[in-house]
Amino acid sequence: MSYCITLQDSCFSVPAEHAKAVATELRKRLYEAFFDDNGNIDAIGFNGSNLSDEECLWEQIAPMIEDGSFLEYRGEGGDIWRWVFHGGKCYELTATIIWPELPAEKED
Repeated sequence: MSYCITLQDSCFSVPAEHAKAVATELRKRLYEAFFDDNGNIDAIGFNGSNLSDEECLWEQIAPMIEDGSFLEYRGEGGDIWRWVFHGGKCYELTATIIWPELPAEKED
């Protein structure tokens, strides 16, 4: 069973020395890697279904991804989360949305 997700925002960098290996793993899961002129991965694309193995993918390639990289998704149920890469590891962060209070009405 799959879950439709949309990649909403990203900042994703992989140095050229690891780019080919990372691109190969990404393609296996319907992601597309985009390269800069120096052979680094500087962006990825995705729009499809989650096969429930993204966590395994990110853990596998996390040591090759630049610190500070992230992928932000929205799920078919409205959930928003990010996979954030730091220190060779990947962390899943779930968004918390806080709606502001209505502004107080002004008295004339």
